[in-house]
Amino acid sequence: KGKELGGAPGPLGEPTSNEKCDPAGLCVEAFAAGEIYYTPSTGAHAVLFASGQTGPRWKSTGALDSYGYPVTDEKCDADGCFQRFSKGRDLTWSEAHGHQQVWGAIVDAVHRIYGGYKATGFPTSAELCGLKDQGCAQDFGQLRIVWSAASGAYGVLKPGAIGFLYQNSGAEQGKLGFPTSRETCGLKAG
Repeated sequence: KGKELGGAPGPLGEPTSNEKCDPAGLCVEAFAAGEIYYTPSTGAHAVLFASGQTGPRWKSTGALDSYGYPVTDEKCDADGCFQRFSKGRDLTWSEAHGHQQVWGAIVDAVHRIYGGYKATGFPTSAELCGLKDQGCAQDFGQLRIVWSAASGAYGVLKPGAIGFLYQNSGAEQGKLGFPTSRETCGLKAG
């Protein structure tokens, strides 16, 4: 992985330790500006402390204890960056909304139901819990994903007519409650 990132002149810099592996098969090697983690099931992935957007936040907010090791490399586009970690948490960054954490059923919905942040947009808020039925919600650029144990996690599109009606009827606190499916378009008559 270090060679893939350009070796010593690349964003990781020079190695500062030898590779160390635990009995479970998690290996790590430290570099001047980051670390590379490897497991047989996830492969090798770097956390970049100096040149990455998510690595500094990972390091300063608990690293392995809070998030686990990286299971993807940091992925960036014009809207922001994200990186997935082994404890089921994503760290995201966007210029407009800074660092956010996405986890649990909501991060599962982002990736499994919507196919990632291209569809949802990057998070614009932290997760808010304590809603009706012990539910939680998190806002993203394109939708608001809400969750309860009974309904699961689904998004309501912000710009759409359904989202407008949902918000005006009190959202999850109103008579409609939590969504139980994603919005489906392309039906007969539009």
